[in-house]
Amino acid sequence: LGALRLSQTLFGVLNIILQTFENYVLPQASKIYATNKDSSVKYLSKMTKYATIIFLPFMTIVFIFSNEIMLKIGGVKYQEYAFLLKGMTLLYVLIYICQPIRICIRMMLLNNYFFYAYLCSLGFSFITSNYLLTHYRLNGALMGLIGSQLILMLFWSYILYKKEFKVWKLFI
Repeated sequence: LGALRLSQTLFGVLNIILQTFENYVLPQASKIYATNKDSSVKYLSKMTKYATIIFLPFMTIVFIFSNEIMLKIGGVKYQEYAFLLKGMTLLYVLIYICQPIRICIRMMLLNNYFFYAYLCSLGFSFITSNYLLTHYRLNGALMGLIGSQLILMLFWSYILYKKEFKVWKLFI
């Protein structure tokens, strides 16, 4: 569990960057959305591409050098848990992909769906956590985190689809 917490702490720095991105982009996208829906989608797409320039190299380095990073920050006894950094990298790629979707939910003032999505994620955690942790231990913890993120992403994407918002345009 110490190695998992160490991995989460390392990714906390990335989380600060993602929060900064959202805090900068959301007000701008909301202003644009108020006047032109299509322009807001183009703006979010452009900003997501810019953020990828920072995000992708960081994720690639952490994934490729996870063994060396874990050795450096945790020592020899934590080196065997380098797979946690790889798993957290996959989780944060999903979080990154979900970022423009999340911004759209907030931009469109659909905040109640934020709450509902997290309730679904919590339900998933209640239902699966014992099984995943018992049978897969640390890998199960990663599977649970990734599963929760997928639920959020799919729920919000579905809501945007129902509101006739074309999510795929965010990624072109």
